[in-house]
Amino acid sequence: AGGSGPGATMYNDTEEYNGSGWSVGGDLNTTREGSHGAGVLTAGVIVGGFIEPTTYSNAAEEYDGSTWTSVTVAPYAVNNTAAFGTQTASVFAGGDPGSKNTSLEYGGSGSWTAGGTLTTGRAQSGGAGLAPLSAGLIWGGTPLSTATETYDGTSWTAGNVLPAGVQFGGGAGTQTAALSFGNFSGPTTITTATTKFDGTSWTAAPALGSSQARSQGSGSQALALVAGGDYPHTTPVATTQEFNQSTNVITAGTWASTGSMTQPGSGKSATGTQTAGLAWGGYVTSNTQTQVTELYDGTSWTPGGSLPNQNGQGGIVGASGFGTQTAAVSAGGWSQGP
Repeated sequence: AGGSGPGATMYNDTEEYNGSGWSVGGDLNTTREGSHGAGVLTAGVIVGGFIEPTTYSNAAEEYDGSTWTSVTVAPYAVNNTAAFGTQTASVFAGGDPGSKNTSLEYGGSGSWTAGGTLTTGRAQSGGAGLAPLSAGLIWGGTPLSTATETYDGTSWTAGNVLPAGVQFGGGAGTQTAALSFGNFSGPTTITTATTKFDGTSWTAAPALGSSQARSQGSGSQALALVAGGDYPHTTPVATTQEFNQSTNVITAGTWASTGSMTQPGSGKSATGTQTAGLAWGGYVTSNTQTQVTELYDGTSWTPGGSLPNQNGQGGIVGASGFGTQTAAVSAGGWSQGP
């Protein structure tokens, strides 16, 4: 919701995303840029921002999925604050002017409470976390920062730093599973780098498909969204990117003994399945091939029809094979003799 375009044009538009496309939502009551929000599509809140050319805003509005309603303004005007939480339990931390070290808690219906003091004052930070308020996270910011802080509902605690300073970025997830993306890595340099946080440390994650920054993110660490923003610096884009991460748990296979073949040997050919298998030919001794065919039922082997005599030399070794137990082909191979 809101934002700015070329020539400092500001918008009060809202757009809603359904997982595949965008549609128009209700207009903001206060047109502005640089405001940040929390919550879900049918229960959101947006706070602060900047009104060109020189005015910081403390306007607050709630969204019900179709209409924005103005509520009690924030205790102070703020722009580019980090935000996380829900419409009835959210936190807005830091921000401009002056790279603030203060934070505000919002309890819904225009209810504001002072939050804890940040260990590092900053603006343009990324934020993540859901209710309760005792599980929040912010990172990076301006002045260009690697600092990470967690919130316990009362106070902020410094955590392990980012691999590199970021600002004007988006965020998604929770205090123990967050994603940072869509960042500036310097005053005018946009990076495609993505990093993820496991509650203790930051590690690299798959990069954005294309550069964009100064856009808020949403979702979880495994399923995140970033839309709009800048690329290059000061040039607005309409790009949407989704982040999808899944984990397939693969149980390691194990080997177990089964019934012995009726005839030992090597160089056999085989086809079929585990419960309807077929094997034929091979060496019985170092210079004797066999015509024996065997069938497997998942437990034991039984003799099948014999192979035809190969060139008067008996069986065959190392033939290619394909098909099923009841409809197979043996092709090529080697038989002893001229």
